[in-house]
Amino acid sequence: MISFSDLEFYLKIIEYFFRNNFNKLYIIFSTFLFSPKLFFLEVRRRLFGRNYKFIFNIDSNAAFTSLYFFVIKNKRYELRKYKSGYILIEKKLNLKIFSNSFFDFIPIVFESSLDLYEYKLNKKEIKNKRILDIGGYIDTPIAFSKMGAKKVVTYEPIYYKLLLKNLRLNKIKNVVVKPYYIYSSECEQLKEWLKDKKLKEVKKKIVSWKKVLKEKFDIGKVDCEGCEEGLLYVDNSLLRRIPIWIIEIHGNILRKKIIEKFKNAGFKEKLIHVHNQEAFIYRFIKI
Repeated sequence: MISFSDLEFYLKIIEYFFRNNFNKLYIIFSTFLFSPKLFFLEVRRRLFGRNYKFIFNIDSNAAFTSLYFFVIKNKRYELRKYKSGYILIEKKLNLKIFSNSFFDFIPIVFESSLDLYEYKLNKKEIKNKRILDIGGYIDTPIAFSKMGAKKVVTYEPIYYKLLLKNLRLNKIKNVVVKPYYIYSSECEQLKEWLKDKKLKEVKKKIVSWKKVLKEKFDIGKVDCEGCEEGLLYVDNSLLRRIPIWIIEIHGNILRKKIIEKFKNAGFKEKLIHVHNQEAFIYRFIKI
């Protein structure tokens, strides 16, 4: 028998496919309206592999996506090029994000992460709260701070230098950046990493979930491309120290396991966003 939770999940998947196909049609139509020349150049590239230059070199789907979001659909953002890299300006919140590559801005614009849209969090929920941000990338701690958080502790092992630069750029001082990977010793992904002798630097940047959750937080946001698996092995009492969790879960099997884990810990769940068939964002609220 299909539970209500499973039914909600399947309905969200169907909604995702309809929305995804609609978005593709919208991109095709809006590109043609913006520039018929660009439209035909892009069609030719996709059919025959002929790259072209339109402001910058378009040699892949990712390059065209960048062009579309930063030039054609450019109402909210402004992209400035400098010798050292690029600065993306979010006009509504007056935020500035620096990166050496404009490709780093694609998830920011596509997922509207600068206003935490895909996490369904608002200023009222965030104001004066202590935030745990696992997977801060180069932007979400800035968004939390600008939306009124009292303090943000973020774990970002890959982009932490860029994140620190962007915090200075936006004059933000209530964010603590920790350049560590999060793990649980039972986690299969970690076991594979530890077998690889080439990953010496990864081994130096590892901290346990148990240590992370010793500190008190009001909201926990987890978007770390797989480290959420470690939550399965965390004691329920530690999970309950944070009343609201926002977690991106990868894979349907892990999705079911994490839902069951949080239910047993005394949380109710809600599916709030579907990226694709293998990535879902859930909100867990302590009952």
